[in-house]
Order: sequence, then structure tokens, then C-alpha cells
Amino acid sequence: MPAERFDFPNNQGHNLAVLLDRPDGPIRAVALFAHCFTCGKGNKAARLIAHNLTSHGIAVLRFDFTGLGSSEGEFANTSFSSNVDDLIAAMPAARSADAEPHEVVVQETRHGTFQQEVTAGTHRFLADEPVAAGGLDSGPGPYDLLLAALGACTSMTLRLYADRKQIPLVRTRVRFRHSQIYASDCADCETKKGMLDRIER
Repeated sequence: MPAERFDFPNNQGHNLAVLLDRPDGPIRAVALFAHCFTCGKGNKAARLIAHNLTSHGIAVLRFDFTGLGSSEGEFANTSFSSNVDDLIAAMPAARSADAEPHEVVVQETRHGTFQQEVTAGTHRFLADEPVAAGGLDSGPGPYDLLLAALGACTSMTLRLYADRKQIPLVRTRVRFRHSQIYASDCADCETKKGMLDRIER
């Protein structure tokens, strides 16, 4: 199985390049490969060890340390301590490596107050809050993700229906907006106390 490529942020905000080797069958365990600090994730020894481990059902996460290979940052500014920090920063990605194809795993990166790493099958991305809310704005927020899911589902459904009915639909575009309103201002709502979330399409 080809190695999966993605990035994760370290404590300095640099994106570090990852190769994740998965076994063909069920994942028994996940290994975080701590190769030499001046070696790249694609060196021959790392490839052979990863191949051997995956043949025993062990997924292997290997990455380029700061300033090496495809990772961001300056190698000249690194140290033993910063390399250890990179390994610690890689642990959330390693923990989510055994996510099932239709499973979503969300976990803290411990970079900033709100930053989360989201693993959805083979896809990985960050979720966060805006700077004004105390976040780093490194990814969409919870309401952004909710609206994106509704929008994607709506657009996909329209495309599926149009294709099946042979309707000449050129392209779909769905726009959502989230806001909060007073429950007392909602004529059709059962509750009249507190605030309500309103989604407009």
C-alpha cells in the first residue's frame, strides 16, 4: 500500500512532512519512527524498517524533522531539544493513524488554545477558532465545518439527482450563513428562552 503523505504543525508553527505506512490488513499497533535527527523520512533504512513493520500489521509514521526534507523551518536553528519537541508534536498524528476508513477522529494538537487535528479516513486537516476568539485561525471553526458539511451534502445530492434525471445542471453553488438569534424572536420555535442557532441557505 502506498505511503500516505500529509503535514502536521510543530510547536513553532512549522509544518512537518509525514509519510504514513499502513499494513494491508487490520492495524495491530502504530509506531512513531524516531530516526536519526539529520536523516530524512525517505532514507533506505527507514523504508525497509517501515516495510517490515507493516508486514506484521504495524502502521509506521515517519517524518522529516524541522528544516529537513520537505518540512518547514531552518535546520540550523534546531537542537536536540527541538527535535524531541518535534517527536512529541507528532504523537497526535500517530495516535490517529489507526482510524478506520469511515471514522472521524478529532484530537488536540496542544498548539494554541483551540487547535484540533481532524482525521477523516485518509484525510487530515486542522480545526481552530479565529484569532479574535483566542485561536490561531489555522483552520475552519466548528460552525464552519458544520456549514461545509451541510453545503457539501446539498451540492452532492443535487448533482446526483440531476445526473440521474438527465437534467443539464452545469454547476452547483450553495451558500450558508450561521447566526444566533433570541428565541423570543422566533415565531415558529417551541422555546422562547435563551439564544438559538440559525442557519440560512
